Amino acid sequence: MDAAETALAHTGFTVGVEGYAVIHELAVSNLLLGIYVVVDAVNDVPEARAGWQDAADRGEAQLLQVETWLPDPGEHRRRVETRTADIPGLQVPSWDQVESRGWLPWDEARDGPRTLIETSDSHLALAALLAIMGPS
Repeated sequence: MDAAETALAHTGFTVGVEGYAVIHELAVSNLLLGIYVVVDAVNDVPEARAGWQDAADRGEAQLLQVETWLPDPGEHRRRVETRTADIPGLQVPSWDQVESRGWLPWDEARDGPRTLIETSDSHLALAALLAIMGPS
């Protein structure tokens, strides 16, 4: 998501749903080629979550949605505030921007199934993710 949103920002777009639209189409095209797609995105509202199911359906693929969470708010804030951009021109969000995003809690009846992974220990979180993904 960051690369698409940064590219759009470089062309003068106000980034929002446009970034998701670009990544959805890239995901569909790769899925139709038989390539696995992993997307790291903040899906803070139901519409964003539904977009991934639509992309998976159009790409004739199974969707695995993973929600990560960090139980320690202080650690979450520390990670946000010490994040550095890994893409030239990327504007990483401030803690205030993260807090004001308007995240809506996941509702499986509305948003579909998801796997919840706790991320206090990144190595354990990665192992949990790889375990649910199964062999490629």
